[in-house]
Amino acid sequence: MTGQSLSRRDYDDLTKLARRQEKVAKTRATQYAAELVADFEAQLTTKYAADDARWRSVTERMNDLTRTANSEIARICQEEGVRPEFAPKYSLVWYDRGENMERERRGELRKAAETRIAAMAKRAYADIEARTVEFETELLGGRLENDAARALLEAMPKAATMLMTPLDPAELDRALPLIDRYGRALTSGDD
Repeated sequence: MTGQSLSRRDYDDLTKLARRQEKVAKTRATQYAAELVADFEAQLTTKYAADDARWRSVTERMNDLTRTANSEIARICQEEGVRPEFAPKYSLVWYDRGENMERERRGELRKAAETRIAAMAKRAYADIEARTVEFETELLGGRLENDAARALLEAMPKAATMLMTPLDPAELDRALPLIDRYGRALTSGDD
């Protein structure tokens, strides 16, 4: 903006426009944060059928293992003299939501997502305000008439920028410990 001088009216109009753009950007950040929450909720409540293409081969292998296990159970029962109608059977149960079927776990993940999204929204607000201030600083710099004023303006600290990114439920899941119904932390492989 050096080399040209702005009229007072131009300066005021540009400052007002910058403030309006800041308000719109904050509204969009709030809207985007709401979209991130909605997207996370959709991911959190996703159900997978056993015959879903992503799980088909796993389900087929588990069904094969189930048939093998039931054949072995029948063989053992026959050896032990247990009549076939009284023999136990092994069955495969498909949980279409995994651990997300537990209301408490969904609540933990939801709280973590909402907290992280709120932090990202605050960061976006700070970034938006910083950009407005940077613009107004540059605008004011074009109006300053002496070197001392320009040097003070140049010495003012500048804000860093960071954008919001979508949440990954798996990342949040890894960040939160898995707790059994008695409040004990579970490790990989625990039931």
